[in-house]
Amino acid sequence: MIQAGKSVLNCEQQINVLFESCDSWAHARIEVLAGHGARLSEGDFEGIIDKVDEELNHFIEQCIARYGEGFPFDILCDLYRMMFEMEIKKAGIDNTEQIHRIKANAQIALSVVEGTMDPESALLVMRINQEHLQQRGGHSQVPCEDCVCGRK
Repeated sequence: MIQAGKSVLNCEQQINVLFESCDSWAHARIEVLAGHGARLSEGDFEGIIDKVDEELNHFIEQCIARYGEGFPFDILCDLYRMMFEMEIKKAGIDNTEQIHRIKANAQIALSVVEGTMDPESALLVMRINQEHLQQRGGHSQVPCEDCVCGRK
C-alpha cells in the first residue's frame, strides 16, 4: 500500500500516485532514448504512453475486482515499464537490456493480476529481485557478490 508521510492513501489516491510515477518514469525514459538517437517522434512516444496507460487501467480494474481497494498498486510499476519497453521494441528500438532488467518483476506483477500469486508474496519476491539486480550492478551476466541468490 502506498503511503504519503504517515497516512495511508485511499484507492483513488494510490492509483493517481501510480500513474504519476509511471508517467514520470516514461518521460525520463523517453529523454534517455532521444539522447541515444531514437527515431520516434514525440507523437509516437505519446501514443505509446496512451496505449500502455490504457492497458494499465485494465490491469487496475482486474486487481480491484480480485483483491479490493486495499491492493498495493505499486506492484504494477514494473509491469507498466515492461509494457512500455515492449512497445518501444515493436517500434524498432533495441532495448533488450532494459527488458531483461525488469522482466522478472513484470512477470510477477502479471501473475498477481491473473490471481496466480498473492500480492504479499509478490512484494517479497520483487524486493529480493531488486536487491539481486542491485548486487549485480544491473547486469545479469555479472557474478553475484554476497547476494541473496548464493550464486558466485
